[in-house]
Amino acid sequence: MIIKPCTITEIQHLISEYLGELSSPFDSFLEEHIFSSTFFLFQDDSNDVGCMAIHNNELLTQFYIRRQYLRYAQQFFLQAIKRHAIRAVFVPTCDELLVSLVMDQDYTINKQAYFFRIVRSKFRWVMCGRMKNFDSRPKLI
Repeated sequence: MIIKPCTITEIQHLISEYLGELSSPFDSFLEEHIFSSTFFLFQDDSNDVGCMAIHNNELLTQFYIRRQYLRYAQQFFLQAIKRHAIRAVFVPTCDELLVSLVMDQDYTINKQAYFFRIVRSKFRWVMCGRMKNFDSRPKLI
């Protein structure tokens, strides 16, 4: 696998795929970190496999692998972490792949925000944002 720096424009097709696979939106705090990150493209021969974004050379803010390459996701993830000396990962709960990749490792987890969807009858309600304490949680009925 080749990991090479790129612009966000060069991986826009991968980012569109990634956003389409998320279970809910993520907040502007993470979005700001992603936009100010350095982007990387994963390639196998000339095939685009996925992409990642690293903020300030140490914080992984985005990691995406295309479905047909998911069996290699753990290998790509670990290679990217080692090669770029990643010290922390922002993991939105709506990113099931990244959540599972991080959970498979023995990392310290600091909870910050939760992203989820509430579905009521025919209307879809999307709740996202930072929950500061237990009392501020939305009530589910």
